[in-house]
Amino acid sequence: MLILGIEASGNSASVALVQAQTTLASVTRQDRHGHAGWITEMVDGLLMDASRNFSEISHIAVGCGPGSFTGIRVGLAAAHGYAIGLDIPVFGVSSLASLADGVAANQRVLALIDTRRGHIFAQVFLGGKAISEVYDAPEDDLVNHLSAHISPDDNQGSAGLFVHGFAASAIANILAEHGHVITQFQDADPDAIMAATMVASRIQAGETAADFPATPHYHSSPLLGPSKAKSGQG
Repeated sequence: MLILGIEASGNSASVALVQAQTTLASVTRQDRHGHAGWITEMVDGLLMDASRNFSEISHIAVGCGPGSFTGIRVGLAAAHGYAIGLDIPVFGVSSLASLADGVAANQRVLALIDTRRGHIFAQVFLGGKAISEVYDAPEDDLVNHLSAHISPDDNQGSAGLFVHGFAASAIANILAEHGHVITQFQDADPDAIMAATMVASRIQAGETAADFPATPHYHSSPLLGPSKAKSGQG
């Protein structure tokens, strides 16, 4: 089982090769734009770094968002293209779920992704399962949005809260000031290693690509430029 991971929904784009949950190689670019122009070059370089061939790839894992509207589309297009060309299954992974994956079963995780428009996508997980909807909340009012769904008592009853993702350290400090028990926090962007490692564990558990459709998780409308907004194009 050799999994090619692709993730472009966040503030960076990355690709990775994972075998039995062990990362063989990964490539990341921090550019916030232009993913479509070089994501295939990243994959070529990845295979070269790992001394592997396309024919050895058995599965593809791709981040489906939420996040950058264009980045999600670029990642999915690349994943489906490789899947068709190699005749292998592609697993679509929630980028928020990949941030929460692998945490202890009794630990609540608040996963955070930047929307790039002054808002944050947030979702709460417990034991790898989503226990809240996806929130698209203003950065300056995120605590009020989350407090209706996460109480400090709940945090204490589930070994506290692990805050993981965009601006996690700053948001963890604010939540702590409001009485939440924060056990850990880590600033991070969803990446291809997270997506591929999550898929590896799900395959080992007997799940298939049918359980993880590779479809976009937008959760908000695209932010259109003046010309597209005027013409109504998406």
